[in-house]
Amino acid sequence: LLTIEVSESYLIIQLKNLPEKNDIQILDSFIHMDKAIERVDEWPAVLVWEKYAWNNTRGIFIPIEDIDDVRSIIDSHNYERNYFSYLQRHYGHRKTKKISQLIHLSDLHLGVEGEETKNLRLIEILKKHRRQTDSEIPMYPIISGDLVDSPTSKNVRLYQSFESQLESIGLANPISVLGNHDVHLKGFIRSNQDGKNILTNLVTRELITVVDKLKLIIVRFNSNIDGKWAQGKIGLDQLADIGNQLDRLVGKDDYYKIALLHHHPFEMERPNWMKKTWYEEILGHLNFDVEMSNILLDATTFIEWLNARNINFIIHGHKHIPKLFKRNDIDVVAGGSSTGKVDHMEDQKTFLTYNLINYDMEQFKPISSTIIFEDLIGSGTKNYQVQIY
Repeated sequence: LLTIEVSESYLIIQLKNLPEKNDIQILDSFIHMDKAIERVDEWPAVLVWEKYAWNNTRGIFIPIEDIDDVRSIIDSHNYERNYFSYLQRHYGHRKTKKISQLIHLSDLHLGVEGEETKNLRLIEILKKHRRQTDSEIPMYPIISGDLVDSPTSKNVRLYQSFESQLESIGLANPISVLGNHDVHLKGFIRSNQDGKNILTNLVTRELITVVDKLKLIIVRFNSNIDGKWAQGKIGLDQLADIGNQLDRLVGKDDYYKIALLHHHPFEMERPNWMKKTWYEEILGHLNFDVEMSNILLDATTFIEWLNARNINFIIHGHKHIPKLFKRNDIDVVAGGSSTGKVDHMEDQKTFLTYNLINYDMEQFKPISSTIIFEDLIGSGTKNYQVQIY
């Protein structure tokens, strides 16, 4: 259906039943189908595309309310001279939901020698995403740690430049937490780097971020307290402090709450495209549990605290493994490395990712998440995983 050689093609997208909260994975789909998948929460819809200018195509995604909408869209082909332009004028900005987007980045590791091309590529990908998205949809950047590879003054300047680039494309003032690489040399060597103090002042100004326009509270946990090697910990004192701050909020009991931290509180299975790092190979031969050396030290206490506070959505990074899943009644959005700082099984490939979280501004809650990736630099992004809430 998606490769018929005609000037215009269309596809009616309708599911008899919405999927349950299991994963939806559609890989290597038609370029305009990717847009439909990103807006899966707005189905049913009609997807129309046409060939133009040699081999190029352009598409339009139109949410529909009833069968009359479908008839009107298809019948207009018979009486409109420029069918596609007509659809763009009449349906181009139709939305069934008023949404905003949370753009989740993670594990930038700025400052790694030889990785400059990937860093620039990320900016271009985000720039294209902003350009191709309805300008009325507000976007809020979120970064779940490891902004730099080591907390040196030079790397901090790189991050400040990165923030300026985000601002230039409409992604200003990211809501961020620090990762172990932001506070320790190479992520685990304790030191008193000047850059650590600068980053702390830049990022960890508050533990609670309230976005009144979205009726959203983002609870920012510092998971770099104690722990061993690259392992993190939150600690009871911080949980008490955050609890006190939440209790002091007035008139915001109905706000949706998201927990943001760097370290992962649940074990993460390695995807088949990811190669083991050199230290994992060595420690594995010594029968050392590498996964348990990375997971949040007080993960059980942390999850129990979230359940008590009715916080059922987590955003984190650390493992460089992008994944959407549900555990202990909590929806989890795990970030990969947004600058492709991964060891791929194929030497010429990477796995540069960001997560798109669609947030309903009428129901005030997340309604879908999409992992968007590029494995061959410059080849274009694709959807890796989609989940509806």
